Amino acid sequence: MARLRRFFHSVASGYAVLAVNIVYTLASVPLALHYLGKEEFGLWAVALQLSGYLGLIDLGMSAALARLLIDHKDRPNDGPYGGMIQTACLVLLVQAAVILAVGTGISFFLGPLLHVGESFNRTFTLLMILQAVLLAFGFATKIFSQLLYAHHRLDIQNYSQMAQFAVSFAVLWEAFEQGAGVFSLIWASAAATVVGIVTSVWACFRLRLFPASGCWGKPSRSSFRELFSYGANIFFINLGNQLIFASQAVIVTRWMGLDAAATWSVCTRLFMLACQLAWQPIEFSYSLFSEMIARGERAQLHKQFDALVVFTLCLSVVGGTALAVCNQPFVTVWTVGKFAWPPLNDTLLGVWLVLLTVVRCNSYLIQASKQLRFLRHIFFIEGLAFIGLAFFAIRWSGFSGVLASSILCTALLSCIYTVWRASAYLSVTPRAAMRVWCMPALMIAAVLIPLGVALGMLTAKFTPVVQLSINGTVMSLGGGILLGRFALDDELKAKVREKLPARLLPVFTAIAG
Repeated sequence: MARLRRFFHSVASGYAVLAVNIVYTLASVPLALHYLGKEEFGLWAVALQLSGYLGLIDLGMSAALARLLIDHKDRPNDGPYGGMIQTACLVLLVQAAVILAVGTGISFFLGPLLHVGESFNRTFTLLMILQAVLLAFGFATKIFSQLLYAHHRLDIQNYSQMAQFAVSFAVLWEAFEQGAGVFSLIWASAAATVVGIVTSVWACFRLRLFPASGCWGKPSRSSFRELFSYGANIFFINLGNQLIFASQAVIVTRWMGLDAAATWSVCTRLFMLACQLAWQPIEFSYSLFSEMIARGERAQLHKQFDALVVFTLCLSVVGGTALAVCNQPFVTVWTVGKFAWPPLNDTLLGVWLVLLTVVRCNSYLIQASKQLRFLRHIFFIEGLAFIGLAFFAIRWSGFSGVLASSILCTALLSCIYTVWRASAYLSVTPRAAMRVWCMPALMIAAVLIPLGVALGMLTAKFTPVVQLSINGTVMSLGGGILLGRFALDDELKAKVREKLPARLLPVFTAIAG
C-alpha cells in the first residue's frame, strides 16, 4: 500500500509539474521572442538539442545506477548498497570531467559545420561551452537524484522541478531586462540547476537514504562491472533515442535554415507537452516495475503493467487527436502569428505520439527486467534509418517529410520489436497482448477522430482564438469522458476513488461510472 500510495502521489505531482511546465512554456517562449529575433531563438533551440548529445557521455550509467540501487536498497547496511553508491560517485565525477572537455572542444567546430552564419558563430560557440559547464555540474551531483528515484521519492523531485520553473522564469526575465540576450537562457538554466541540486541533497540527508556509519562497504570492480555492463546497454538505447528525437532540428537547420529550426521548435512544443502528459503514468511506474521484478512479484507485475499500458495508450490517443485540431490555432495565438505550418504536420505528430507511446511502455518493461538483448541496438538502428530517410524526404516535402520519416521508422522498427519482447516476457502472444492493450484505445479513437475532423471543418473559418477555445474545450471534455469509460478497469477506478477528495467523487462517478 505504501508503494502504491507513493506511486499515485508521484503521478499526481508529476501532472502538477506538467501544468507548471505548460505555464512556464506559454510565458517563457513569448518572452524570449520579445527580446530575441527568430534566428537567435533558433540558435538557442539548436544549441539545446545538441547539448543532449553531450549527455550521452553518461553511457547509460545514471539509469543503470537507479535500477541497480533498487536491487540493493532493501538491505542498505549490508555493504553492496553503499559500495554501489561510492562506485557511482567516482564514475559520475569522471564523466563530468569528460563532458566539460569534450563539450568545450567540439563547440569550436559545430557552428561552421551547421552553417549557423558568420555573425552567430562566436555566440553559438560560447553557448555550447556554457551548456557543457552546466551539464558537467549536474552530472557530478546526480547521485542524489538517483537515490530519490530508487526509493520511489519522485514526488520530491517533482516539487523541486516546480520550484525550478519559478526560479528559472524569474531569472530569465531579469536577465533579458539586463540585456543578456540569448545568454539569458543560460542564466535561467543555471539557477534551475542549483535549485534542483540543493533540493536533492537536502532530501537524501533528511530521509536518511545513505547506509549507516560503518556499513558503507567499498567501491569495487564487481560493482563497476555490473554498473558498466547494464549502463552500456542503456547508453545505446539513449543514443538511439537521441537520434530519433533530437536529430530533426539539426536536419532542418542544415537544409532549411535557422528560421525553419525556430519554426520546428515552436510548432512541436505542444507535441512534447502531449508526450509528457501521456507518458506520466508509465514514466513513474519504472521504479515500481523494477521493485516487483527484484522481489519476484510476477503476477502482480503483469496485472499492473496491463492496466498502465491501457491507460497510457488511451491518453496518447486523446492527446494525439487533440493535438491534430488544436496545435495550429494554439501556435498562432501563442506567438501572435509569427509561426505556422500546414495542418497535415499536426496530424502526423498525433500519429507519431501514439506509436511512440506503444514503444515507451514496452521498452520500460524490458529495461526494468534487465534482459535488454537486441533492445540496445534497435533504437540506434531506427535513428540511423530516420536520418538517412529524412535527408532525402526533407528536400521534397519539408517538415512533413521529416515527420513521415519518423513515423515510418518507429512503426517498422522499435514498435514491432518492443511489442514482441514485452509480450514474450509476460508469456503471452503479441496478438493477445495487443488486443488487451489497444482495444480501449481503438474505441476512443473511433469516437475522437470523426469528432476532430468535424471540429476542424466547422471551425476552419473562425479566428484562431475561437478555434482554440472550441476545439480545446470539446476535445478535452470528450476525451475526459471517454478515458473514464474505457481507460480504467474496475480495480483502478476503486483505487482512484480512495485517493480522490470527497467533493470530487460525484464528478468522477458521473464520468467513469
